[in-house]
Formats: sequence, structure tokens, C-alpha cells
Amino acid sequence: APSGLVYMTGYTTSTDFPAGNVTGYQTSLSGTTDAFAVIYDWTQPVGAQLIYSSYLGGGTGAAGNGVTADSQGRIFIVGTTNSSEVPVMNGLAAGLNGESDAFVAGFDPTHQGSSSLFYSTFLGGSSFEQGYGITAAPNGTLWVVGQTYSPDFPLYGNSLGSSRNGNANAFLA
Repeated sequence: APSGLVYMTGYTTSTDFPAGNVTGYQTSLSGTTDAFAVIYDWTQPVGAQLIYSSYLGGGTGAAGNGVTADSQGRIFIVGTTNSSEVPVMNGLAAGLNGESDAFVAGFDPTHQGSSSLFYSTFLGGSSFEQGYGITAAPNGTLWVVGQTYSPDFPLYGNSLGSSRNGNANAFLA
């Protein structure tokens, strides 16, 4: 990431989450909790430090747990949601598959409003998933880690495990 930029995610119940002069993908709280994506530039003067800020959520809850940026300065968050209304854009799964799923979302701060979200997907099976960490590789792929309780978590490629062992398993996607 370019020098001076700080990328953050988490969750909020606040209806007045900081937006400054920035119009993010989602500008208001839509659930009981929403995930958020924020980019600050600490090298700028006070009042001009907020580069990008957006809620991401649906009718119930969503929380961001991990954040990364790619070489283009785009921000990616991973988290957990039990909301079927989290938007899907260019993603793998069209909707919520179980009680809760991991999600991955990508925002481009060079765009504002609805055009700033360029990627969003659910990741999970028929039970419960949590997305914990994410990193962007130099070749453009995203690496996501988390935990699954689903016996039918989607497996692709040369997966090490072909089925869930025990109550919960870690996943790498």
C-alpha cells in the first residue's frame, strides 16, 4: 500500500459513522450491525485524512474481521454475516448459504457511491462460517482464511481435505 495509508475494517452500530467528504458504496446503517471499510491517509492535514469510508451490510448483522489492500490501493475486507441482503457483485456465491457465511468485498476508492464496490461474495456452506483474515497477492489473487462448521463447505482445486473433520475446521481459500 502507498506510504501513509491506513486500511481498517470492523463493525459498527452507529448511524453517524464518519463519512467526511467521501461517498462510499453504502452511506447508512442497514442492519443491527454493519461491516465497514475505511482508508485514512495520516500524512494529510486534519480534516482531509479520510480517503474512503463505507458501510457494508444488510437487514441483520455483518462484521469485518480482516482487511488488505492491493497494489492499486483498492481495499478488500473479509468478515462474517447472517444477512442475505449483503450485495453480491462478480462473486462466487449468489446468496447466504447457511446460518452465517464469510464474505469478501472489494472497494475502489477512486470511485464514489455505488460504483466503488467492484467485488462482493458470500463464502460458505449450509451451516456457519467466519472469515478472519485476507491478503492480496502480487498476482491479483486474494487469500482468505477462516473457520467453517459446514459439512458442505465449497472445495475447489487440489484441496488438502475432502471433508470436514470434527466440529469445526479452518479453511484457506
